[in-house]
Amino acid sequence: METNYNYYMQRFNVRSPQEPLLFNGKPPVNPRYRSRYRYRYRYRSRYSYYWYSRYMNVDQLENSYDEAYKRGRALLGRGVPLSKLYERTIAEVDRKKPPLKIGRGYIDNAPRSWTSKTKSALRPLHGKIDLSGPHVLGRKQAPVTVAIFCSFNGSSYCANTKVQIIDYLTKTYPKKVRIVFKHLFYDQYRGTSSYYRRRWKSPRLLHEASMCAQEQGAFWRFVDLIYRRYRYTFRYRIAKKNDFERFAKQLQLDAAKFVRCATSRKYKKYIETRVEEARKANVVNTPSFIIGGELYEGSKTPHEILYLIRQELAPGWLRSHWPNADEHLDP
Repeated sequence: METNYNYYMQRFNVRSPQEPLLFNGKPPVNPRYRSRYRYRYRYRSRYSYYWYSRYMNVDQLENSYDEAYKRGRALLGRGVPLSKLYERTIAEVDRKKPPLKIGRGYIDNAPRSWTSKTKSALRPLHGKIDLSGPHVLGRKQAPVTVAIFCSFNGSSYCANTKVQIIDYLTKTYPKKVRIVFKHLFYDQYRGTSSYYRRRWKSPRLLHEASMCAQEQGAFWRFVDLIYRRYRYTFRYRIAKKNDFERFAKQLQLDAAKFVRCATSRKYKKYIETRVEEARKANVVNTPSFIIGGELYEGSKTPHEILYLIRQELAPGWLRSHWPNADEHLDP
């Protein structure tokens, strides 16, 4: 089921799949069904000959299943191991359509017209980036590490990354995925509008305050607070002392210690060093993701991230669940 769902997301890449099962490499949709996006007057022909159900009927579903079953038994008869059966079954279908290509998405602090979702080449990483933390979610021995570079500058792209991707991955893969948050931001507006360039403020103080929250074990709560309740508050103004006091109260921290740390700018050099390391490694845009040693820029849908994670998990997934499956095949 997991491998089947992985292939479904790779081949069809939809935001909210309603039929994640595949039979013989095909979704359970009636081939004679006409989509409303292709035919303008779909509902006018409701009682005509061209009106068909969206889903397969029982006979079509059983025929598709029998076809896939016969093909699977034939592959097993030729000596294909059970752990490779699904891969070989859909190999022919997979050749007809290339795998999903993750292009550049929309980035923070830039007009949408600059970063259209074209299938451009991935930006290469220069050297290696330390993925040890300190802002980590998940087990240290997790097989997949996802590094996320985000800013607190009030854009919705990084905020959506926290809500739609980070929170989702921690629930879906609590033991298999390790998430590392990396600091990255710009001090100036990079768009063409002089109006926003004059008003826009740097989120540097918020990044330094997040390290002060880290001292009391509240870094991820601080990130959640900024992205959920103050998404656009600090885009055009700098955080002040009364803002830090409000943060401490809402996060239930030691207010005096937190405010003293945030106003003294204790972590200024630390944050600058982390940002400089990211830029030297050719990570310049937020949000950005590093998965499997590859850099992916711009906002991503949850299914695009899941596709990349499942690619990293796929080689040993079946063998880890059925280590002796090939030794106990039915004759």
